[in-house]
Amino acid sequence: MESALTAHDRALTEQATAIFQYDELLSKEEHIVAVKQGDCDEQPPFADHHAHEVTVHQVQEERHERVKRHHRAVMLQWLKLMKALESPM
Repeated sequence: MESALTAHDRALTEQATAIFQYDELLSKEEHIVAVKQGDCDEQPPFADHHAHEVTVHQVQEERHERVKRHHRAVMLQWLKLMKALESPM
């Protein structure tokens, strides 16, 4: 049980890190949009970056849904276990 909870904690931590990294990626995307609109002199390959961004977002969304489903299942079982432990013997 301890190793399963440790793995679950690690998955939640990794997801939080992925969300933070995605936020950083969005900041870079905003810069690219500003460049595309002519607010900057740099000219990165916008279409290539956008296609990559769509792929990254899809992977992150799928992973987030898996983590949510797993976490809900764990919490449901945890609540059942807590109720069983609280009931009189």
